Amino acid sequence: MTISSQLNRLSYSGNGSTTSFAYSFRILDQASLKVVVQSAAGVDSVKTITTHYTVSGVGSSVGGAVVFVTAPVLGETVSIILDPELTQLTDYSTRGAFPAQSHEDALDKQLNVNKRTRDLVDRSLNLPDGDVD
Repeated sequence: MTISSQLNRLSYSGNGSTTSFAYSFRILDQASLKVVVQSAAGVDSVKTITTHYTVSGVGSSVGGAVVFVTAPVLGETVSIILDPELTQLTDYSTRGAFPAQSHEDALDKQLNVNKRTRDLVDRSLNLPDGDVD
């Protein structure tokens, strides 16, 4: 499956009644998302899957939704961040059949790891490309 979107994070405003927030990128497992709710005072709270929310759309090329048990309140900001585990679990056996889907999933995961790395770099302090330091 191809990944044509460069999106790796989405933000929504809480309103006290909405519990479902869409994400539009492919994830291979529920643990590939980091969900953060920021209070009106600017305090971040990382939420826990199955305790605070559930995830739908695993494996779908169009994404799915994060559904909260309790709706984020007015003034809170919900961030859904693509944050896959830094593992590589695909194993190819010698002289075995080529597992096309497993290979494609491994490539998709690596691209998602790269997207997260770029997101972290883009959000950090850095020197301009022309700076020789």
